Amino acid sequence: MALSAASPIFKGQLSGFDTKWSVIEQSVDCRTPEELESIPKSRYSSVNYYISNSKLHKPEYNDVESILNKDVMDYCREEAEKAGVEVDD
Repeated sequence: MALSAASPIFKGQLSGFDTKWSVIEQSVDCRTPEELESIPKSRYSSVNYYISNSKLHKPEYNDVESILNKDVMDYCREEAEKAGVEVDD
């Protein structure tokens, strides 16, 4: 990030971005207009969820509401039950 922060100019124009990361993120965003409603971020955006068993992990780190596909979750639960595996809610 430090190297890209020193690049405020693209093709001879001031970009208005602090780093190249936001430009890269936007340039590879392949969501369709319909997907924009259900997929909140592009695949190159930052991490929303933290999974950890550490005592240092705090619930407030996962403050983003997750979007779940009920059909997929039902399928996963069925398959997990067949395999004898427990699935968290």
